[in-house]
Amino acid sequence: MKNTGKLAVVFLAMAGFAVDGAFGRGGGGGGGRGGMTGGRGGNTGGFNGNNNNGNYNNNNGNNPNANNQQNQPNTASNAPAVIAARKELAAAQTEAEKAESNLTTITVNLKSAFETSPEFTAAMAAQTQAQGEYDAAVATAKSKLTDNAGYQDSLKRKAKAEKEIDAMHQRGEAPEDVLKVTQQALTAGAEAHRLESEVTSADPKVTSSKAKLVETAGVLSAMRKEFEKSARQNTVWQTAKATLDTARANQQKAQLALNNLLNGGLPPAKPEEKASAN
Repeated sequence: MKNTGKLAVVFLAMAGFAVDGAFGRGGGGGGGRGGMTGGRGGNTGGFNGNNNNGNYNNNNGNNPNANNQQNQPNTASNAPAVIAARKELAAAQTEAEKAESNLTTITVNLKSAFETSPEFTAAMAAQTQAQGEYDAAVATAKSKLTDNAGYQDSLKRKAKAEKEIDAMHQRGEAPEDVLKVTQQALTAGAEAHRLESEVTSADPKVTSSKAKLVETAGVLSAMRKEFEKSARQNTVWQTAKATLDTARANQQKAQLALNNLLNGGLPPAKPEEKASAN
């Protein structure tokens, strides 16, 4: 009967560890009642399982978890601290997500108001017109190369090489052979581009339309930079940004607090918690 009673104590001690779980009842890893480092029947806390007395300490061969390290922090009586830390982190994460969503909404609204303003829409229309005039001038200039034998020959050689490259890929020919034909296509394309540049750069309409295009693009760029600056000076945006910064700081603080608890930084158990654990 004595042996039977001792086996029952061992079984209950092991069951208390297994049922409460590696992550602890009501808490994360390292927390909760009966977690990896404490609890009833554990290696370092609770009855029949501390390091100083009882039948199942780390210096006793009867300890079912004798391989565990000695002097581990007692987390069973401090499980409420871990639970509270997790709740605080979850609340901080929620607040950070809300703050980020709010700032995004404000930014989108400010940008929408800017892009639909008369000034910006007029600048966009001016650039669109300038782009169209430039494209038309370039096309007109290139049309002068229609009867240019060198230009037409370059285009034909480029097209032929590109077609051959596709066929070589389909036949699975050696990469070095494909590279040779690729070089031929690049050479022919460079020759055609050189002739196009010569004829377009000498055309007055191309030159003037390009200058206008560059000017309108510059106006839009300056307006966008001014918007970004003014948006950051907007009091509503600044308030939302400050709220987000605070929420993120609180989230990081809560995460660090939880990490400290899970890494053995639990506060000492209160007397009433020790009494309930024993």
